[in-house]
Amino acid sequence: MKISDKAYGSLLIHLAVFFWGFAFIPQKILLQSGFSSLYIVFFRFIFILFCVFFIKNIHFSTIKRGLFLGLLLFTAMLTQVYGLRDLDVSVSSFLVSTSMVLIPILNYILFKKKITIFNILAVFSAGIGVVFFNQGTSSVEFSWNSSVLLTLLSSFCFTLHIVFTSHFVDNDSPPFQLHIFQSLFALVAVSIFVLFLEDFPKVWNTETISSVIFIGFVGTVVAYGMLAYGQKLTQDPLKTGLIMSLEPVWTFIFAIILLSESLTTNKLLGIFFIAFGIFLCEWQSLKKSYLLKK
Repeated sequence: MKISDKAYGSLLIHLAVFFWGFAFIPQKILLQSGFSSLYIVFFRFIFILFCVFFIKNIHFSTIKRGLFLGLLLFTAMLTQVYGLRDLDVSVSSFLVSTSMVLIPILNYILFKKKITIFNILAVFSAGIGVVFFNQGTSSVEFSWNSSVLLTLLSSFCFTLHIVFTSHFVDNDSPPFQLHIFQSLFALVAVSIFVLFLEDFPKVWNTETISSVIFIGFVGTVVAYGMLAYGQKLTQDPLKTGLIMSLEPVWTFIFAIILLSESLTTNKLLGIFFIAFGIFLCEWQSLKKSYLLKK
């Protein structure tokens, strides 16, 4: 049985979100170990240098698009990590996931892509799920402060990144090259800041080293490569955003395993509505795929 390109693309995006759900934990470990926010972002991108040697047939348009996406990604990650200093990982993950409601609106404003009834129902269902998922526990209570506002800015930048990445790969930008150039430009941007503003981290042990390797190699090189290629195959930024709304679910699952948090009825309802929203968005492509052919 052969899987369709769109289904394969969705699988890649799911795997990327799985890795990002876990990445909140090593980022929090590094913050608690005295790593600055700028250095955490620096270590997220440094591993991309290993991929530079694989670039072939470079197009100038890809470089320009990579610069734009790199600046978005740098801003999104930096504001996320600064916001994470004073927020619980579940709150930060929740706030980032709320951006998916803007995707169909931005797609319509920027690229005149129509909004279907499936889009509306999918966003509505996933939105209900995100609200349910983050109710009923003290860990998600927050006030409007600078950390929340920074994380919401991060959420908006991630949303723009999703929308423009989908647009660029739909217009023949190689996803591998786009991923490398955006990461290189983000690395250059953060390197300028750390050179003048930060001291090199002093706490290096098994926990911090493994955290750096995970957020840098798995959480950035591998996960963003999966995202770019997955978006090229699915050609649906809304689907990407809805799948990314699962990020706080994965974060919470890892918190259950590693931090002994409990599973509540609200969490289960939240997971159900988010999953149903993703199903609604997937339905039209799934019914045409090899998975549902007799």
